[in-house]
Amino acid sequence: MQQIISFLFKRQVELLYLLLLLISLTLSINSHSYHKRQYLNSANALSSGLQQWSSEASTYFDLKKVNNVLNEENIALKNELEQLKSSIQQLNRAALNTAFGENQFKYYSAKIIKNSISRYRNYLTIDIGANDEVTADMGVINEDGIVGVVDEVSAQYATIASVAHADVQINAKLKNSDHFGFLSWDGIDYTLFNLFDVPKNAAVAIGDTIVTGGMSNIFPEEILIGTVVDYNIPNNQSFYEIKVKLSNDLANLNYVKLINNKNKNEISTLQSKTAIE
Repeated sequence: MQQIISFLFKRQVELLYLLLLLISLTLSINSHSYHKRQYLNSANALSSGLQQWSSEASTYFDLKKVNNVLNEENIALKNELEQLKSSIQQLNRAALNTAFGENQFKYYSAKIIKNSISRYRNYLTIDIGANDEVTADMGVINEDGIVGVVDEVSAQYATIASVAHADVQINAKLKNSDHFGFLSWDGIDYTLFNLFDVPKNAAVAIGDTIVTGGMSNIFPEEILIGTVVDYNIPNNQSFYEIKVKLSNDLANLNYVKLINNKNKNEISTLQSKTAIE
C-alpha cells in the first residue's frame, strides 16, 4: 500500500495531466455534435474491426480444425476402400469358382498392369504370381473370350503370351459342327487370326462362331474365340484356311481370368507315356 501511495505521489503531475486531458476530451465531445459523431464513428469502426478480426481469427482456427478432421476422415475412408477392394477381389475369385463350377478347373482374377499389341510376339503382365498359385501354361480369358497363355511367373507377378503372339497356337473348333483345327496369328493385324486344319468336308460359312476345342490342357471347351470373316480351300489341299476376327479387343483389356486345369499334370504324364501330342 505504501508503494502505491509513493508511486502516485511521484507521478502526480503526469496523472493530473492525464485526468485533465480526459475531462477536456469528454467535455469537448459532449458539447460539440461533430466531435461526438466522429468519436462514435471511430469507436464503432474500431469495434467493428475488432469484431471482424475476432470472427476471421475464429473462422481460421475452426477451418484448421475442420481440415484436420477431414484429413483424418479421408485417410480412414482410403483404408476402408482398400479393405473393400481386397474383400471384393476375394469374393470375385470365390464367385468365379462357383459360377464356372467344374471341379477340373479353378479360376483366378487378375489385373493387367502392362500390355503390348504392336510386336510380333506380344505379352501382358498381371498383378498376381506364384504366391497366388499361378503357374506357367494356365489359360487366360475374360468375358469377351480368350486372351493368351501364362508364360513366366514370379512371386507376385506373371507374364502372359498374348494370343497375338507368333508362337502361340490355340486348339479351336467350329461351334456348329465340332470340326477342329488350330488358331494362330501371322503378326500383321491383332484383330485377325488364321484357323488351319479344318477338313474341307466341314460346312463353313461367314459369321460362324469359333470357340476353343477343349482338346488341350489349357482351355476348357467352348470359350469364345471369334467369328469367321473369310475362308478358302487352297488348290489340291484337304483343309480350309479360315480367317477369324477375334471377339476380344486386345487393345482394351483390364481384368482377366486365369484357368488352372487341376488334371493337367495327370493328363500330360499319361500323354507323354503314350506319345500323344
